[in-house]
Amino acid sequence: MIEAELSHKIDNRSEDVLTSTVFGLLKYSFAKDLLISFLGKAQSVSDPSSYFSHLIGDHLLFAGDYRFVFWKYFDRYGEPDLIIEGPDYVIIIEVKYLSGLSGELQLENYHNLMENKYKKKANKYLIFLTADLSIPGLPASTINLLKDKNFFWLSWYELNKAILSISMTCGGTLKEISADLLRLLKESRNIVEFEGFSKYNIMPRQNYLFWKQRESIFSQYRKAELPDPIFFKGE
Repeated sequence: MIEAELSHKIDNRSEDVLTSTVFGLLKYSFAKDLLISFLGKAQSVSDPSSYFSHLIGDHLLFAGDYRFVFWKYFDRYGEPDLIIEGPDYVIIIEVKYLSGLSGELQLENYHNLMENKYKKKANKYLIFLTADLSIPGLPASTINLLKDKNFFWLSWYELNKAILSISMTCGGTLKEISADLLRLLKESRNIVEFEGFSKYNIMPRQNYLFWKQRESIFSQYRKAELPDPIFFKGE
């Protein structure tokens, strides 16, 4: 899938394709460190200073076996993009790229899905993944319902940072996959943060003819005892 995207053989505007391409790689055990680094950067919607990484450590998420479930449909609740299910926890990830929510109740429905369909799971988390640089506006009803819940927001831009943070220590297959993902984000999806201006040469200050010749151009004003034109006054 990633080769098709990099070669522009499939629609690079589709969030489903992006979900499949990225998480279809991150589901494998060799990519666990990258998965943890990426998801760990999710911020609590009710407290942006609190990150999902704290819960990963506190509850030993991903320490044992886990499985990815893509686009499973539930009557009355809808079709989450991704469910990560572990022995005592469940994580629902709703992915957006260029589109918005599919109705004001979408995230509320997924919260209710976790509460009703995964009652036996001790820990339940909902992550809203978007291509925004800050927490996007959400319906008031969603914020009120999910306030103080395990509701997190994550930016696709954090995947760049996650890859770079492990690039110095990872090797083998993960290093190769990480390089491909960086290319995908930059070349296909334009998900890359501003990298600063490129190097440039400072041009020497020019003595422009108009200013250089000002005295001679307007000397006739002084000979006639007329004031300088107003736009030169005070210079």
